Amino acid sequence: MEELRIAVVGLGMGMNRAKIVHDTPGARLVAVADLIPARRDKAAEQFGCRAHESFDELMAHADDVEVVYVMSESGRHADMGMAAARAGKHVISTKPIDITVDKAIEFCRVCEECGVRLLVDFQMRYTEAVQKMRAAVQQGALGKPLFGEVRMKWWRGEDYYEGWHGTWELDGGGSIMNQAVHFIDILQYCLGDVDEVYAYSGVHAHVNCETEDMTNALLKFANGAEGMIHTQTNFRGKNYDLVEINGTQGAVAVTLNDLSRWEFVPPEGRDEKWEAQGGYTKPTQGAAYEPALSLPETPASAVDDAIRTIRGGATPFCDGWQAIRSIAVGLACYESARSGQPVKPRMDYR
Repeated sequence: MEELRIAVVGLGMGMNRAKIVHDTPGARLVAVADLIPARRDKAAEQFGCRAHESFDELMAHADDVEVVYVMSESGRHADMGMAAARAGKHVISTKPIDITVDKAIEFCRVCEECGVRLLVDFQMRYTEAVQKMRAAVQQGALGKPLFGEVRMKWWRGEDYYEGWHGTWELDGGGSIMNQAVHFIDILQYCLGDVDEVYAYSGVHAHVNCETEDMTNALLKFANGAEGMIHTQTNFRGKNYDLVEINGTQGAVAVTLNDLSRWEFVPPEGRDEKWEAQGGYTKPTQGAAYEPALSLPETPASAVDDAIRTIRGGATPFCDGWQAIRSIAVGLACYESARSGQPVKPRMDYR
């Protein structure tokens, strides 16, 4: 199979993605672009690819590029992605795919009209822990879903906010839109759409951040479950994050990408005959029931997903339309915090 030829735009976090492209069998890093000379020169030397000083320069020399991996400022993801799509390139976008729902919708539609794939790098979806959590919810092991929560306690120093981070123009927000968007994606990936939010949000401990460094929100899901989101980038302690879901038959939690809670009780009315047929294993002395779950084969990364999607015709693990949902929830949190009223996230985009 011919290698998938990829260019990475933006070498902040994009340096890590450039390495993933370089190290992934079936992919080849052909070019990078970054405004900072030291970054692009380092990537060119380390990975043996050519370097460009801007996105526009890259696109002017992109005959050998099949996929553009957008790792720039959040508020430029859609514009760069659409330009790449109109040039006939497939797109991998980091999160969020934009900072407004309207621009994100336009991004998805342009990719469809141009006949190219749009994949979104929500890398937590690829982990076994998240796949087990999702299976437990969707295959009924948790029973009726009752509550889902996100807790993200991280630290970002003052220097982090000296550039575009924490600005409305290019970041679209703060701890919700930039960091916790991953965890909001997982919550809805497992539980379905959030129907309503009520939030408080503000800047509490940073001078250079104009958006927010802490948000708290109560949630109602379309399926009747409730939930909460707590995010902060002003936590002076070791970074900690958790996504937890509980239902009438158990509870599952993922902490720092690993399962931290995996607890189930047997469904009411089930007998030993049913257990013997493989529904649940028999409990040992005081142990929890273990659900029999079917897990999908997962890609190792967004690059791996692009190979299986573009070369193999598979469905992306996360496409642009799915990625809009987390943007909608983040924006609803901000609107609720400003208005002091519950807000329904915009989910009528398709």
